[in-house]
Amino acid sequence: MGFIARGYFEGANLLVETLDHNPSNILVYPIVFLYRHFIEIQLKAILTEFQEMGCDVGRLLSHNLEFLLNMVNDKCNQRSLQSLSDEVGEVIQEFNEFDSNSQTFRYSRNRNGDPNIPEHDTLGLDRLKTSMDLVESELYGLLTELRETNKINQEISKENI
Repeated sequence: MGFIARGYFEGANLLVETLDHNPSNILVYPIVFLYRHFIEIQLKAILTEFQEMGCDVGRLLSHNLEFLLNMVNDKCNQRSLQSLSDEVGEVIQEFNEFDSNSQTFRYSRNRNGDPNIPEHDTLGLDRLKTSMDLVESELYGLLTELRETNKINQEISKENI
């Protein structure tokens, strides 16, 4: 999952870097779509690592970023690990407020026939990229820490057999 998440993140970054930074550019929609899915998949990758540690995370079917974020922070607290920063939490919650079920940038209209993408202010791509770099850094750092812990635990288990 981490590899797939990385692809979404790098794809969004490539689009941001090639744009003329005109916020009305139509590529803003796939950029936000890619960043949002990076967050979701990276959170699920982190929760999968917690599951490897024996934590109960249930079935990871939810697309709600706030739910996944809260679960990650809860598991961090249970394992005495540092939770994600408030700043990263705010970015993730902002994505969730705009697209709580991962449908906003997939379809032009919702099931009720209403437009999925409401009128909005212009989007500052530079600010978005800076925020996403911070999100990526913290999520990747936590994922790496959990993977290393799981690797060490597996080696210890092998030695004890």
